[in-house]
Order: sequence, then structure tokens, then C-alpha cells
Amino acid sequence: MSKLQFSFSVLDRFIHDVQKPVAHPTAGDAKRASSAIDDIINNVPLIDELNVKGLRDLIKLAEKGKFTDMKNKASEAISDYQIIESFYKKKVLPTAESLESKDKEKQPKLKEVTDSLLNPSYELMNTYTSDDRPHGQDLVNSRLLHQHNTTEINERRSQDVSFSIHNQNPMITDISDTNRPTKVAEQFSALYDNEWTDAFDAIARLEGQKENIEKEIIIYLDDVLRNIYVYTVKRVPALVDNIALQLEQTMLDPVSSTKEKVTNPSVIHNSKFQRYAKTCVKETAKLSIQALIQDFKKTELRPSLQKYQDNFGVNKYMDKCLEICWFMNVLDPPMVLKWPMEHQEAEDLAENFRHYTKAGIQLDFAVWPALLFYDQGPLVVKGVMQMK
Repeated sequence: MSKLQFSFSVLDRFIHDVQKPVAHPTAGDAKRASSAIDDIINNVPLIDELNVKGLRDLIKLAEKGKFTDMKNKASEAISDYQIIESFYKKKVLPTAESLESKDKEKQPKLKEVTDSLLNPSYELMNTYTSDDRPHGQDLVNSRLLHQHNTTEINERRSQDVSFSIHNQNPMITDISDTNRPTKVAEQFSALYDNEWTDAFDAIARLEGQKENIEKEIIIYLDDVLRNIYVYTVKRVPALVDNIALQLEQTMLDPVSSTKEKVTNPSVIHNSKFQRYAKTCVKETAKLSIQALIQDFKKTELRPSLQKYQDNFGVNKYMDKCLEICWFMNVLDPPMVLKWPMEHQEAEDLAENFRHYTKAGIQLDFAVWPALLFYDQGPLVVKGVMQMK
């Protein structure tokens, strides 16, 4: 074990002791942890005191024996430790093993690694410009996503967690999944900033200076999203049931041809087939997008929504809405869109929605729905509303 590896093991032990319900780290443990941090800062490029502030604060409390306060600081310290350890293992350790053959200047800055781990929207945040209306990224509940990403980081250490534990648990996720909740939230906020804005501008150019045209366009775009969302909510369970039934019938009768199967849907007796089907639908979600887009526009698009269908900007908005709503609903449990209701008090609405251009005490119309982690779950992305 190298000196740096030993220093990380000392910190790991210190963090472990902090989380124990009874035993606590001693002043000697705190001193050793402080020395370990000094060693890491002196020997690991790009790690400095700013990256270990939470750890330093926790060590000071341990030295003073303030164990109650330590519990409150533990989360921040654990986050610091996970980040610097991940940076060391992924970026520094491989470089140290082949130092002569690699260019040190190619190592990423720790701040960029930190931001990418704790904030999946780091790069996206730097692309937004400001105007009078709230932006999609402004609506994101960054604290919740930080907590969820911390869970994702922890999942790196436990890849052998069973399927039954993951099932219907929104706080446990597959770190390799490109459409996990944090990524879907990022795409949803970007949809409001990009495709929604482009579609709004395209319709505005077509309609000119008509009276109340802004409200009409917003209601139209909201109606499109509502219908697409309802369509995907219904489609996912139907697809899961169909796949599960085919799996069960194939295993019950593996010698019959496929054409002879699934003539009459019946109760699926083994819940495993449901879980396998959910996984199949989730992991192959992108394959279904184009077929779903075509089916929605052909069978579900009401006459009132067909008015601007041929416009490129509106068409692109519809396609992106369906893609993201599909990704929301293939999750287990699915993410949920929530619209403001007229009977709600202004204070209650303000918890989940921001004002568009006007404040007030009564809802005028919905601009953009809020995104929840799951049904009745925590808020991930705030919605937008117009008051009067």
C-alpha cells in the first residue's frame, strides 16, 4: 500500500467512525485524519483546501468532542471524501502508474470533475442566457439532484445490489444509465429553454400581431405537452404487459411458434416477467421513439393540435416532448408532470411553480408543468405559471 493509499484509508476509517451510532472518533483519530489530508493535498495535483473544507470542519469538531454537531456536518464531509477519492482513483492513480508515458497537462481540473459528479447540468448551465422569463435551469431543484447524484456515486461501490432492491426504489439508480432521473430532469429543463422557445417564436411569426397571441401560443404548446404526456403514460404499462406476457408464454411453452402465442392477454403469474419487461423497455427506450412519434401524430393528434403541425419548429417540439415524456415513464417508478390547478392558493402554487411575467393571487394559465421525482414525490424541476 502506497503512502497516499494509506492516507485515504485513514480518512475512510475516520468517516466510518463518525457514522457509528455509539463510538466516536477520538482526538487522536482526528489528528491522524488531519495529517492524512495534509499528505493528500501535498501529493495529489489539483486538490487543495477548498476541496476538503467539509472534512476539515468535521475534524475540528472531533478534536473538540462536539459529537452532536459532527452528525450535522457528516454529509458534507462524506461528499468531499467521495469526490477527492474518485478523482484520485480515476485521474491520479492511473497517471502515477505510468507517469513517464502520460502528459500531466491532460489531467482534468478537479473543479470540472467535482461539477460533473455533483451537478449533471454543469456544462448546460454555462450555455443559458437571461431574459425576462425564468429559464429551465433556473427551475431545477439542484439540492435534490445533488442528493440523488450522491446516491449514484455511492452506487459505484455496490454494483452487486440485487434487482429486487432496485425495483421501485427511485433513490437507487444505475450509474451507467444515460436516461436516469437526473439526466431526464436536465433534458426537461432544456426542452423549455430550447424547443419550447423555438416553437413559440415560429408560431408568433406566423400569426403576427394578433391580440392575446402570446397566451394562445402558450396554451397551445402546453396542450401539446399534456396530450403527449398522457399518451406515454398509457403506452408504457401496455408495452410492459405485452412483453411480460410473451416472455411467460414462451417459457411455459418454448416449442410453439411465436405466432401461436399472445392470442388472449391473461394474468401474468410470475412477477419476474414484469420486472424483466420493465428493464427491457427502459434499457431499449430509444428504439421506440420514432415509432411512437409516428403513431401519436397519426392516431392521437387532435384537430385542434394539428394547426401548426407542419411547421418545423413546432414539429421538432412535438418530437422532443414525446422523447422526454417516454424517458420519464419508462423509469421505475416513473417521473410525474404536475400542472397548476385553478383552485390552489397562490402560496401553494409558489412551492412548485415560478411566475412567468406576472405575479398575482389567482392563476391565469399554466405555462410549463413541474417535474416530480415520482408520484407524490419531491420536486425536481419547478414549473412556470402566469398569474393575474
